[in-house]
Amino acid sequence: MSFHRLRFLVQRDFLIFTRVKWRLAEILYFPVTTILLWGYFAHASAGRAALESALVILVVNVLWNFASIAQTTSNLQIMEDIWSGSLKQVLLTGVTPLEYLAARMVTAGVASVLVGAILLGLAMLFGVRLEGVWGASMAAFGAALVAALGLSGFVAGLILLLGREYGFLAWTVIQAFVLLSAPLFPVETFPAPIAAVARAMPFTDAFEISRAAAAGHAPEAASLWRAAAISAGYFLASIPFYALCFRHARRLGRLARLA
Repeated sequence: MSFHRLRFLVQRDFLIFTRVKWRLAEILYFPVTTILLWGYFAHASAGRAALESALVILVVNVLWNFASIAQTTSNLQIMEDIWSGSLKQVLLTGVTPLEYLAARMVTAGVASVLVGAILLGLAMLFGVRLEGVWGASMAAFGAALVAALGLSGFVAGLILLLGREYGFLAWTVIQAFVLLSAPLFPVETFPAPIAAVARAMPFTDAFEISRAAAAGHAPEAASLWRAAAISAGYFLASIPFYALCFRHARRLGRLARLA
């Protein structure tokens, strides 16, 4: 993997960000307004029994938006190349498929960390206190980031293999995964078959950790280990899946139609 080509692609991504205004609105405006909405709800709940629940909802939304930005930013950068017709030109420069995906992930990771820091700062202004659970909280965010980037690898492979008409996966897949990750309630709330699926979802333990941290409780060590293991598993599995889809798309001529 060439560091020079990787740096070029990342610089190109951020140049596109400055020129495509709707992308800036998407990764900043909607997450910030969502946190402000739930932040004021927490503020209005001060001194009431609902305060702890409001703070939990607030922290969960920070993590939710953080993971969503990481996955959708990576995949929408690929869709930008497909929509603009520049995918072919990028690949003709000698960029390898893995370099192309890695650059998308680096760009998405930087964007999500920057925006996530803003969102977490806003949450703290509205009363979220993470003293004593900072390590666990950062572990949850780290696991969510790795899982979201892994998910973006799976989605990128599917889009390349199935065609541009499946570009909607770039911004819809994350919703289903978050739903099945039980963001606001224990996994046991689901019916038993769905609960079994939820345990294998990449964000389940990250949400469980964040809920405990928001309530001022130390999360279980088992949740931390599961979050790390499952997110790493998703990430590592996404790389060969993407590479396989890329090869099949090229062999079947679908990559040429995308470019």
